[in-house]
Amino acid sequence: MANKQRGEVKVQLDKERVLKFTLNSLVYAEEAGVDIQNMGNNGGVKLKDLRTLLYAGLMHEDADLTPEAVGEMIDITNLEPISKAMNDAFTSVGK
Repeated sequence: MANKQRGEVKVQLDKERVLKFTLNSLVYAEEAGVDIQNMGNNGGVKLKDLRTLLYAGLMHEDADLTPEAVGEMIDITNLEPISKAMNDAFTSVGK
């Protein structure tokens, strides 16, 4: 069950999963090249960054996940709801 107070948000991928961004997952994203503080400031988000952040938000759930496997869960039909869920996970902490 997703705990919105802790920034957890449900997202439908291959199955219902819970996005959760921890310090470790955000460090992973930064080390993978995602500029978290400036995302979206230059007219959009790179697809590679989107995949990296989604993976980072899911890595707590399944140690066998890979960024490539997460990328296979995303297609044009679910790109928008996934982006919204990720935004919600970032902005819902403590609300």
